[in-house]
Parts: sequence; structure tokens; C-alpha cells
Amino acid sequence: FFFFNDTATAEIYTSLFVAASDVYKEAPIVFEYVFTEAFVPAYHVFNVLLLTLVARCVFPQSLLMGLNKTKYFMLASLVEFLSGIILVLFLTPKYGIIGASWGITIAYFIEKTALIIACYKEKIAFHKSLNIQWFMIYSTILTLCYIYVEYLY
Repeated sequence: FFFFNDTATAEIYTSLFVAASDVYKEAPIVFEYVFTEAFVPAYHVFNVLLLTLVARCVFPQSLLMGLNKTKYFMLASLVEFLSGIILVLFLTPKYGIIGASWGITIAYFIEKTALIIACYKEKIAFHKSLNIQWFMIYSTILTLCYIYVEYLY
């Protein structure tokens, strides 16, 4: 069950996703212990932002940089910045700080998607850099943990 053919990398990813799944359950307790009881509601924002782990574990930028295709970083960053502003302005009035965290999270996924598209535009076989099947399984489990903790727990 490896993301890459490298066993050490696979162990890191497995540990990372398992730890993140556990953090969802423990976030309210940790927030109360580390901060105060007044900050416990902030764990909802943290839980949304923890979903960015899925996008952070995908590295199209490394492939592009390795082939000196750096022009895409500025474009992807600009897309993330603008989409982030638009989404935060759109979601915050209706959903408050949770809407802002969703705006930031979605903008980050948009940036990664733009970089993946750039890889394919440059004929870089991005899909060969990770095991898509296991990545999707881990991502789905993390997303289900979020849904469980936020809506069912």
C-alpha cells in the first residue's frame, strides 16, 4: 500500500494520514487543553484546514521545477490567490469563519489542480509519481473522518 515505490515514503504517508484521522477525533480535547475552553469551537476551522493535507501530499510542483518549468508557479499562485479572495468573500458572509476556511482550502486544491494540468500540458506523466489508488483511498478515509466528526459525532 505505497504511494510511491519507496517504502520510507510510503510509511511516512501512511503515518501522516492515520495521525490526521486521529487528530479529527481529538481536536476538541486538544484545543481545550492547549488553549482554553473559549477556543474549543475553533477546532472546526482546524478540521477544515486539515483537509488540505490531501492536496499537500501531491507534488506536481516538484516535477515542474525538476524540469525547469517554473513559469507555472506564478500562474498557479495567482489563480490560488484570486480564487481564495473570491471564495472567502463569497463564503464568509453566509458561513462565517468556517466559510473562510473552506475558501482557503478550496483555493489550495485549485492551485494543485492547475499545477497538475500544467504537468500534463508539458507532457509530464504526473500520475506515475504516486499510486493514485492508495492516495484516493487515504484521501477518502480522511474526508470521511472529517464528515463523521463534524456531522455525525
